[in-house]
Amino acid sequence: LQQLHDLYQDLCQEESSSSSTTHCRMVWLGGYSGTGKSSCVQEFVRQLQQDNKDNGATPPSAFVHGKYDLGSGNLSYSALLQAWNAYFTQLAQDSNHDTLQELRQRLQRVGEINVQSEHYQVLCDTLTPSLSLILEPPSQQSQEVIAEEKEEEEEDTTEQEGSNHNAPESSQWNNNQNNNATSNKNTGAGLLKRDIRVIQFAFQLLVKAIATPSSSNPSGPLIFWLDDLQWADVASLQLLSTLLQDWINMSSTTTASTDKASSSAVAPPKLLFIGAFRSNEVQDPNHVFNRLLKQDLKVDHAEESTNDNNGTTTAATTNLITTMELSNLSPDSIGQFIADCLGGDMTPDDVSPITQAVYSKTLGNIFSVQQALEELVRKQAIYYDVISFSWQFGNAILNHDENDKNGKSSLLEDYLSDDVVQMVQNKLQTLPPVLQTALAMAAYTNNSFQLDLLFALLVNKSHQQRQMQSSSTLPTASNNNNNNN
Repeated sequence: LQQLHDLYQDLCQEESSSSSTTHCRMVWLGGYSGTGKSSCVQEFVRQLQQDNKDNGATPPSAFVHGKYDLGSGNLSYSALLQAWNAYFTQLAQDSNHDTLQELRQRLQRVGEINVQSEHYQVLCDTLTPSLSLILEPPSQQSQEVIAEEKEEEEEDTTEQEGSNHNAPESSQWNNNQNNNATSNKNTGAGLLKRDIRVIQFAFQLLVKAIATPSSSNPSGPLIFWLDDLQWADVASLQLLSTLLQDWINMSSTTTASTDKASSSAVAPPKLLFIGAFRSNEVQDPNHVFNRLLKQDLKVDHAEESTNDNNGTTTAATTNLITTMELSNLSPDSIGQFIADCLGGDMTPDDVSPITQAVYSKTLGNIFSVQQALEELVRKQAIYYDVISFSWQFGNAILNHDENDKNGKSSLLEDYLSDDVVQMVQNKLQTLPPVLQTALAMAAYTNNSFQLDLLFALLVNKSHQQRQMQSSSTLPTASNNNNNNN
């Protein structure tokens, strides 16, 4: 986590007067499933935002995040579509007119991206349909008409009718969203019509424009994070390879004159790219991701690496590219984590029986450790005492012989399932049936989904169940009538 902060600060401190036309840092974050790769990046971004709020530190110019699924290999650019569509949609909802206008000017100045340009059409057809929400805002005339309709609706008697016009731009917003959904459906057709080199060039211009700090509101680098790259499709990896190699080349290119660079009013774009992947799933030399990581970008793991006590191995390859490997935590770190979770005056020595039992089942995998602790709480081996306002061990553990540490550990192990899969299954079984059904349906979608879609599926399922129940009772009623006759 500290290494990510150091890389970010290095980028922020690089001035436009340096000899590079752009500035970038790339981080390859590997590790087994459950070692905390995603949590590490999420905490990094959260701390940046909090530091900016509390101390006025330099905020990132943007944070763009996408995540690949197990079935992403059959869908071109799935995580890129998810990441950039979510970014532009959120930006259109939260930003004021001046901010959006400045972004439009930056897109035009840096990338020549406007509603009439070919770059815009390529991006909307392939990677970022929601870019239209930024470059095609509701017209002033549409806003006035919608405002008048809003005033008329407020005079109606039913609250439900009035709720359909929550804001002056709601109608146009819904139209844009519908158009966005249509664009998503046509994305596959757009990919077939566009040359891959045209898509790559347009995407490079888009990233460069977003990574360029605003002249009116200086900011840090663009943080572009893609998760679970071991499942990325070939087209995505090719696009990333071209994009990142272009940034490496630009960062290594010196300007013709340092004085000219220092006198320029436009700050150079800055990019912090983070690519997370499960290292155990890309060990095959023929895996397509290895080509991006080790060949196309010419990144070879350094022979000498540093390993800290928190399970992080760092191998710095160049000043631009860093590889980090997150591993399982040590027993001492797990003991400290459990003591911190229980709070109070607990020390690692106090929770050593729990540490021994949990570590024997999880081997220090932090996700599995969390599931094991939850299972101990569900089975009341660990419980919260409302009298002392603290977490306590179970009575059987308290009464056990203090000298028999192995016995205490075995006693706790009896409360734990054999593996993390069984732990999660046991937790799911404690949920209400309707929530179990919702999770089962959500499992058929991507790693993110719309709540209104899930609600519609649940309502439709309940309606079908009622229809089946009513239809199954009809023959019985008919037979009874025939018998009466």
